[in-house]
Amino acid sequence: MTRSLPPALIAAGRISDSPLARMKDLTREFAAVWAPSAQAATRFARQLKAGEPVRLLADLAFAPLVVFHAPGVSLAPLVERAARELSWEGRSALLWDDSLDSAALAPLAAQGALAASACLAPDLGSPLAILEGDRQAVRAGRRWLAAAAIPSLKLAPGGKTRFLASWAAAAACLLPLIEGVADGLESAGLAPDRAKRLAARWIDAGVAAYAFRHRGATSEQRLRLRDQSLRRGLESLAAHDPQLLGRYETVLASVAELLSRPWFAGLSNEPLRSI
Repeated sequence: MTRSLPPALIAAGRISDSPLARMKDLTREFAAVWAPSAQAATRFARQLKAGEPVRLLADLAFAPLVVFHAPGVSLAPLVERAARELSWEGRSALLWDDSLDSAALAPLAAQGALAASACLAPDLGSPLAILEGDRQAVRAGRRWLAAAAIPSLKLAPGGKTRFLASWAAAAACLLPLIEGVADGLESAGLAPDRAKRLAARWIDAGVAAYAFRHRGATSEQRLRLRDQSLRRGLESLAAHDPQLLGRYETVLASVAELLSRPWFAGLSNEPLRSI
């Protein structure tokens, strides 16, 4: 089978701190690198172990896939210049950016480019790329990533922002949740270090149960049994630590809403409602 032509890179700004700079198996796939100055193109090619620096955008005409890397305000003028100086009809353009999606390449799409975006999914330890945008451009991007043995996920067009919002919610919620459980265990008499370790184990067990869909663990009967135990514990907290009770009530009311179940709200202010 004939190997497809290699990709090229258009870059500006600082690249040494980019995840691309840490994935040499990926960046050495670039056959050519263009930047607004010849000096920058040479520097990027050296930092990324990539192919030849080129002086003209037209020198990238061989590449079926062109990757853009330009953080912040440097992206828009770069895209506008690329739209003027290189033909884009049927060519894949892939933006590597942690927040922007393929809409940022609209000037290229208007000229027939197949626009997509990609970045690494955050906080996973090992690389996992996420891509969204035009179907053919996403496919080209995934082939580029696969050549460096980097797994990837295809999102719906425009789905990157929702994916990253979900990650931000997880990052924002998990630590306070663990801390809240640990505080409750300390209130029960455990030493702080032991309370934190046990809280983390419980959260891990809950995540594992969710991942493997242990639906028996969330049956109505078991939830009722847990509710009774939880109810007594919250009554105790109302007397011993009203502030922690308030934190628990906020989280548990959200859980009850998610499960479409009644919740005995307002423990500290009114009598418990019947479940």
